[in-house]
Amino acid sequence: PVDRHPDLKLSDKLADMLRPTNAKVSAADLFAAADEAHGGTRAEGKYGPSHAYDSLEYGFNKTLAGRTDPTAHLADAKIQASQLESRIDQLPTQTNRSGNKDAMQQFSTPPHYAFAAAWLANLSHGDTVLEPSAGTGCIALQAQNAGAKVYANELDPRRAAFLKDHLGEKNVFVENAEQIAGILPKKGMPAPTAVVMNPPFSQTAGRMGDKKELLTGAKHIKEAADLLAPGGRLVSIVGRGMTPDSKTYKEWFASMKDAGYHLRANVGVSGKVYKKYGTQFDSRVLIFDKGVSETPIDAMPSIDQDTEQGYTGETTDSLGRKYHWVDGKRVPGPTITADVDSVQELMAKLEGVRNDRPRADRQPSGEPVGGAVAHEPEGAEHLDDAAHAPDAGVPAPSDAGSGAAKLPGGTGGTGAGDAESAGGGHGGTVLPGLGDAASGPEGESGASVADAGAAPERADAGAAKGKN
Repeated sequence: PVDRHPDLKLSDKLADMLRPTNAKVSAADLFAAADEAHGGTRAEGKYGPSHAYDSLEYGFNKTLAGRTDPTAHLADAKIQASQLESRIDQLPTQTNRSGNKDAMQQFSTPPHYAFAAAWLANLSHGDTVLEPSAGTGCIALQAQNAGAKVYANELDPRRAAFLKDHLGEKNVFVENAEQIAGILPKKGMPAPTAVVMNPPFSQTAGRMGDKKELLTGAKHIKEAADLLAPGGRLVSIVGRGMTPDSKTYKEWFASMKDAGYHLRANVGVSGKVYKKYGTQFDSRVLIFDKGVSETPIDAMPSIDQDTEQGYTGETTDSLGRKYHWVDGKRVPGPTITADVDSVQELMAKLEGVRNDRPRADRQPSGEPVGGAVAHEPEGAEHLDDAAHAPDAGVPAPSDAGSGAAKLPGGTGGTGAGDAESAGGGHGGTVLPGLGDAASGPEGESGASVADAGAAPERADAGAAKGKN
């Protein structure tokens, strides 16, 4: 549309530039395109560098619609993460900041990290997913690629406009994520079966000015967790210091346990994963479950194991997964703790937790809800790059919205199974076109994933991380 906001015009232009495999956009390319879209330069005050970076992130997202598969088995998922990571090297490093970038901690989640977070949530067609501080939509995009119905919340109206362009007006809220538990249900948000998030680590959305509040991220998590349906899962990227042993967070972790949220994983991640996205602060991934998964018949305690009090110990199913029992009752497995250097190592470390997700009250799988579906049907031939193009049956995010999403100052245009099997996904198929098809981490080989750059999403990656 003629009246499409300059931020969205720029994202459209950058998406076109980034769609070819191995396409590269330099800083000079980015700001030349931004000058054209905004009708002037940064020096003239037409836009700030962070505005251009946000459009770059959303443009990158547009190229990824339907082209990653967060429901894949571990080996293929690691290949996809590696391909997404390689695409980041083709983008300019976000070295300059402006606007709300620091004030609201708007550090975007790197594409491969967002993909890993969605993979760890073990999403499927029947899931309803909430991203509470969604920024430019990277995590939301990956959840959508898994076939889930996706809702997003973003306090910054300018960034929320990207989400409305992608998800449609009705699926996007513009609220303070510290208060959403009492607000979103009244606005039509159904209880999510999964939350995947990257909240501000210590910024309070202006509530306390520039003062840092270390429990900000914890408050965001609790608000989102309280929205979860029984049996739901929450995956969150947080600051490196957020552990149960910390004096700052010890009481909060205890309160989450008392409220029925089981901490399944607490894994530190090297700041190297953020090297292109404006910070190199170490982060951490937390996984909370609201309940335990169903027990397969072959994992039930045998008659020989029963005592008067009931069985206490471990059982193992035919796929080698372990189940924990106390006095005849299933209990959550132990919390997995570790430190990793890469998202591929993170995924490998938490594969068991990923596959042992509780079964929430999901919608029946079948017709995809919430947008493009990243994967092929069982037994389908690999699709070529043309088949995955946004005009060939899998809509790009900008085509998935509902009419003209408005930005401040103008108007715009507009997985898989339940993963009870150890691998999840569908037979280890990797989608074509994402990048170098030859090899993934640790020498793995497989078909290429998909034709596009990774979807950057909000990444809280600083000591006071922020919403993307």
